[in-house]
Amino acid sequence: MVNRFMTLTQYGGEPTPMDAIQRLKAFGMSIRFNTNAEGVVDWIGDTLSYGNIRFSMPQLRSMVHGLIASTRRHVIEALLLLPLDEEGDIRKGGTALPIIHWDRLVDNAAERKTGWSFMEDTRNREAVDVVDPKEWLARRVGSERALTERFIDMVRTRAVLAADPGRGAAVWKMDELVRYRRAMATARKQLAACMHMTGGAPARGTELTSVQFRNSANGESRGIFIEDGL
Repeated sequence: MVNRFMTLTQYGGEPTPMDAIQRLKAFGMSIRFNTNAEGVVDWIGDTLSYGNIRFSMPQLRSMVHGLIASTRRHVIEALLLLPLDEEGDIRKGGTALPIIHWDRLVDNAAERKTGWSFMEDTRNREAVDVVDPKEWLARRVGSERALTERFIDMVRTRAVLAADPGRGAAVWKMDELVRYRRAMATARKQLAACMHMTGGAPARGTELTSVQFRNSANGESRGIFIEDGL
């Protein structure tokens, strides 16, 4: 089967349409790798010119720092639901940002269970200063009045409880949930840009968008591991 579809006739392949396609492909690749491309990048001191785009290295560093700062603010305010002051610090008197001891994080790279990531490792409970960090935000929505009123429709919730006292389920405000999901999507885009700009050699687009932080159901292992802390 391989010889029939992937091998040229001069190497034992069969004279199928694939032979002509492979010949054209080989001819095109030969031209590509033996022809010098036109120069589009130019350096003048520490200034880079690419087509109509021109920027200096200090400008690039400033852009990256600004991207990191804006991503941090968005994650804390829109996802962790913690108010920040003008300096980017948590406002005094409010809920404190949980402390993560990054150097204490551990992982089990040999674990193949579906859905497993380093966040499932029970040893990492010692790396955070809150009990059950997965429920931290849910507990705040249920206990902090401002968040409760923002996300839960109290009128409808009381009506549901009055009709069925044993149900004990909150009625969420769907528009707020949609807004929160959009904020999550924005955060992922910003984090992807930060990873691409600050994570060493830039990854290919297919690599950056397909990396997994937990094992998938089809047996594929994740691509993010923890080694000697983070």
